[in-house]
Amino acid sequence: MRTYELMLLLSPSAEEAQVDEKLSLCESLVKEAGGEFKDVTRWGRRPLAYPIRHENEAYYAIVRFKSSGSTNTELKRRLRLDPDVSRFLLIRLDQEMRYAEKHADMREASRPDGAETAAGAEPAAGTEPAAGTEATAGAPENSTTESQEQEKETS
Repeated sequence: MRTYELMLLLSPSAEEAQVDEKLSLCESLVKEAGGEFKDVTRWGRRPLAYPIRHENEAYYAIVRFKSSGSTNTELKRRLRLDPDVSRFLLIRLDQEMRYAEKHADMREASRPDGAETAAGAEPAAGTEPAAGTEATAGAPENSTTESQEQEKETS
């Protein structure tokens, strides 16, 4: 069995009872197929980036569960037919986690030894700034330093 995450966007006109009904439908489908229901995260009503079915907001909920692929087919079929479900997205979490771990390892391996701060980051406390930077640190770009003013006076 694999771990999945389902994000549901339900109609904003749906009452709490209807939202509970949709989430319990997901839970019952997963359990009937021998899956394991993990948890539900309710985000509530939120604005949409663009209108969906002439609505500007939707009720967001995220469901995490473990199941086989055949369960997902039936779940997606029922969600497509439900008029209260505006959109849904089902992803396989273990695949996403593997991808994230792989790229984190690659970033770590490509980092040169001792390079713990990003370019342009503040140096650690107690370290000396790079040569020639103390005079211009924090100064606006168009301001002049003392050495530049002295050169102008001698010219």
